[in-house]
Amino acid sequence: MKRTLKIARTLIITFAIGSGTFLVYRTINQLLIPAEIVLLSETQLSQKGHELIYTFINEEINYKYKPLHEIAYLVKNQFSEIKNISITHIPKKLIIKFNIHKPRFVINDKKIFLESGIIKPKHFFDKNSIELLPKLSLNESLHSNKQFLNTCYSYLENISPELFENYDLIWKTEQEIWLTNKEQPRFSILSDPNSINNNQKLTLCSKLKKNIESKKTFSFTKSVWFADIRFDNQVIIFSRGGKGYGYNTYT
Repeated sequence: MKRTLKIARTLIITFAIGSGTFLVYRTINQLLIPAEIVLLSETQLSQKGHELIYTFINEEINYKYKPLHEIAYLVKNQFSEIKNISITHIPKKLIIKFNIHKPRFVINDKKIFLESGIIKPKHFFDKNSIELLPKLSLNESLHSNKQFLNTCYSYLENISPELFENYDLIWKTEQEIWLTNKEQPRFSILSDPNSINNNQKLTLCSKLKKNIESKKTFSFTKSVWFADIRFDNQVIIFSRGGKGYGYNTYT
């Protein structure tokens, strides 16, 4: 009888220890393994952008069992829009804070040129944050040329807001840029990256346009006029199929 009681007591103690160990393990697991992802970011990111990042973390990487620095690396590597990211783990939650590179230009009405020199889809960004950005057209074949994009961005950054207000900018090749006057679409400027910010030439183009307008040329004919500012110290102006005239920028 005593032997039976001893065995029973041992079994009860073993069960109690085992149950306790399991409960402790389960509690630790609940505390250490994040069950919920919380994204905290600035307002420039759209709801769609949040969803893309959340889905990637939740479905594409095994975030519950990865070190925080590795999660941060994987997320930033997947979304180059992200400028800085920090991750904190609190009981049951993974808190992810990040900000994105500043949107600077709208490209082809469907993409955004960021301050980092990369182009990303427009849907990633909140509409209010990109509504007033300068707009331009950029040949699709140039979008994947990283070296060109860095150079292109540096030129665009120096363009005056007035130029974007007065002209539709079309960047056709690395060295060919067209500026079509919004007020008078039959007057365009042909430029290259080095001349696009030459205020002296652009001012001369405005004077030449006004001179053409004063002669009622746009009103009475269907002629299209071009001003080529790619030459040193002069602007060549001509109409389609017509003769060209050179004007010195110093006169």
